[in-house]
Amino acid sequence: MDDILARAKSDLRVLGVRPNHMPFDASQALHPLALDYVIAGSRLGTQVLKRRWTAATDPLTQSASAYFSAPTYIEFWRGFCQQTETILGTDPVAKVVLKDADRIFEFYNACARSARKSLGVLHV
Repeated sequence: MDDILARAKSDLRVLGVRPNHMPFDASQALHPLALDYVIAGSRLGTQVLKRRWTAATDPLTQSASAYFSAPTYIEFWRGFCQQTETILGTDPVAKVVLKDADRIFEFYNACARSARKSLGVLHV
């Protein structure tokens, strides 16, 4: 997590973007498996975005290479899968993990809406 965060911050500096700190409601702790699911899973999704980044022709975009050149960290995804393969969907733990993962995705959504709004994108 520290590596990915440092890489994202580096790219934002290269792009001249100041991070917008969105508050996250941490009044309720998140289940560790929810964090693992979102963070490790996002590395898989990043591979799709990486293809778009690689195809970019803007030199500034190309210079922001730290995040997309990070390792896949596939071992974290595999570890998540091993930890959860025996948890049934009806298990109370599964319900907590899903609820907490949903909280994280809602936070991501709020961040995306905020960024789009600050860039003047009408459909947020």
